[in-house]
Amino acid sequence: MAVKPLNMLSLGCQIKSFEFVQRAIQAGTLPDEETLTWACYSQNLEILSAVIKRGARPCPNTLLAACLTGRVEIVRMAIEQGAILTSKAFAEAKKDPAIFEEIQKIQTIFETSPSLSAYAEEEFLRLYELAREGDAISQFRIGLCYSVGDGVAQDHTQAALWFQKAADQGNAEAQFELGSCYEMGNGVEQDQEMACRWFQKAADQGSCDAKQSLKNL
Repeated sequence: MAVKPLNMLSLGCQIKSFEFVQRAIQAGTLPDEETLTWACYSQNLEILSAVIKRGARPCPNTLLAACLTGRVEIVRMAIEQGAILTSKAFAEAKKDPAIFEEIQKIQTIFETSPSLSAYAEEEFLRLYELAREGDAISQFRIGLCYSVGDGVAQDHTQAALWFQKAADQGNAEAQFELGSCYEMGNGVEQDQEMACRWFQKAADQGSCDAKQSLKNL
């Protein structure tokens, strides 16, 4: 198995060194798919601002990382960058009223705007057709829609079902979400062994949040 090259920007975020991040940027390093997530974990607003300015984009676990910091300003910055609300991020946000208030802005935006609500439903139906045809990414995204009630009524059982379909096809993001379902008992019977199994599969594909979840089990 090929070893993924180490990204210096992400490393700087992991060691929480703004100076290291600055040097990486000056050396021309571009962010990878996990840089923004690690920047959130750093809880350093200078680092977070620097990697955003450098073009770092969210991955599916970025908002979870932001919620785990317990800092509203980091959650807000992650949301502004388009971070996805996953089931585990939603569960984490509910532990803190101030963070949950920020998260609810994502949930209610479709309810407060009829045009956006119609768009959400239309997008869900488009994804649903692709998911039925076996597209793993669409299956994963349908799972997200069901997990947070985006374009469809919230249904954790359906969320877990679609995460399972995508996970069985090797989608690492779905494997992480399915592991989260088993860990928390959302849509499936709570099962720490199954959670560990799916987190491991996602971790084997490089998911930093799956690796962290394995440590926390």
